[in-house]
Amino acid sequence: MKQKIKSRFNAASYSYESVASVQKECAQILAASVYEFAKGFVPSSILDLGAGTGYAAEAMLKYYPHASYILNDIAPSMLDMARAKFPAFEFCLGDMEEIDFGMHDLIIANLSLQWVSDLESFLLKLNKGAKVVAFSCLLDGTFTEWEELLRYYGAPSPLKNYPTEKEVSELLTAIGGSIEVKDFAIAFKNAKEFMKYLSNLGASASNIEVPFAKIKEIITSNNKPFIATYKVGFVVFSGC
Repeated sequence: MKQKIKSRFNAASYSYESVASVQKECAQILAASVYEFAKGFVPSSILDLGAGTGYAAEAMLKYYPHASYILNDIAPSMLDMARAKFPAFEFCLGDMEEIDFGMHDLIIANLSLQWVSDLESFLLKLNKGAKVVAFSCLLDGTFTEWEELLRYYGAPSPLKNYPTEKEVSELLTAIGGSIEVKDFAIAFKNAKEFMKYLSNLGASASNIEVPFAKIKEIITSNNKPFIATYKVGFVVFSGC
């Protein structure tokens, strides 16, 4: 699965920023949340996990322009895009679950933790690795309109099973964090445009393939406006 995630985001590296408006907005919300949560806190080192093309670090620069930044991602092409924008930053290629990042003042992760295989263990790892931790995460209910459409046509969903708000809240109890949930809706001309959007975003990594006949049937029968909704959890908490 991690290899598929890497492959899909590598392929989407050049199209990602043309469609990632929600990702950019979430990065800005996350940065503002950190600033409000820890007023007076001036981190000297910021680690951005699953950084993609660098939206979260870019948003953090507004508040912490003098910090040193380390950007991590599993997809080398994504990091190449970020490196072109921020040549003075440090970069770390690899699976965030497998790397020992050491200690940092602030660890951030914008819409990347839904890809980890063991969220509970990873949150405990983050808690021990920073003074402040902040992340946004896709939750169950994201793109529910698409899953309902697939279900209607008897097709399997290729979308990942995202954690529920309750599951994340329960994991945060042990480390003193809480979650705030926001919805973001995007309108598309039709279902075909939404499928193209997922591909350009690189967010369709899955071990499940929708049969071509079903895709054709859905496209042919749904040439009308289609709304897709993101459900995003925002979390900021003090580490050890």
